[in-house]
Amino acid sequence: MLAEALSSPSSPDMSTIFIPPPAAQIICMLPGLIGSLAPIKGQWWMYATPFLGQHLLLADIMGGKSMPAVHVVLSVAATLALAGLLLQGFTRLLRRERIIFGR
Repeated sequence: MLAEALSSPSSPDMSTIFIPPPAAQIICMLPGLIGSLAPIKGQWWMYATPFLGQHLLLADIMGGKSMPAVHVVLSVAATLALAGLLLQGFTRLLRRERIIFGR
């Protein structure tokens, strides 16, 4: 059944489906992996790093520790800034006809 769906004309070309490389997946998992093996004592700049900041906030919450509001603000601001930059880049790419239609 899956083979039929993939081979049908309406299914997307397998070469156009984006699959992140293993290195990108490992980079996203590193803060959690390192934090579970050796707990990290968070410093202010670590909360401004998108993946690491969220991991530290979650570890603080799960550990029942109190956290300063500035850590939450740094984590949220860094994540929103990264999301804004990525959104801006994607909208620039989607303005190109070659990206959309493959011409």
